[in-house]
Amino acid sequence: MGLESVELVLSMEDAFEISISDDEAQRVFTPKDAIELISKKVQLNNDNLCLNQVAFYRLRQLLVNQFDIPRKEISPDKDLSIMLPPEKQKEFWSQLGEIMGIKNTPQLSRPTWVVWVAFLFSLGFGIYLLSVLSLGLGFLGGLILFAVTMISTIPLKKRIPPYYAKIEKIVRYWVVENPKGLKKTKSWSPSQIRHEVKNIVMEVLGTDKYKEHWEFVRDFGIG
Repeated sequence: MGLESVELVLSMEDAFEISISDDEAQRVFTPKDAIELISKKVQLNNDNLCLNQVAFYRLRQLLVNQFDIPRKEISPDKDLSIMLPPEKQKEFWSQLGEIMGIKNTPQLSRPTWVVWVAFLFSLGFGIYLLSVLSLGLGFLGGLILFAVTMISTIPLKKRIPPYYAKIEKIVRYWVVENPKGLKKTKSWSPSQIRHEVKNIVMEVLGTDKYKEHWEFVRDFGIG
């Protein structure tokens, strides 16, 4: 699929809150085909909405549009801490929180090496105090130093929390914490679907000419 085709599919998924598989997208040759496919999915979703599917789709939309992750590389078992570079993870987590509509999302994590350095340094300090003072003071001194180190390194918390690194973990969290935000609230009439598809096609392709029976490749000129 070309870039324009992918953008069309993602825009339709976003507008109608549905998921369109690659196989389904390959069978859409005209706006009329898209309208028929969407009509079936909207009707299905009104009766039996899969919140996990909706959450996954919205997460995928964010990764594709804002972070340039190829659509085919995104699946529930993928690890976002690997897919996203460290400098992008804080931005991603912030945008995801806004999309999820959850005020108190899990906090970001420090780099693993920071925690280990703090632990080992505090352990060494505690052992030193133990040797010159007492067991209790050694333990307390090491604990205090570790706590101070953790507080001072709060600005380094820019990584996706390890527990939520897998996409499937984020999806489950989203469904549990804000199911109402994932449920479809708008119903679509046939005329509304046709009108919305027309708007999407004309906007994405940058054209002022449109016919439902036109083929995307031959008539709209999608490469």
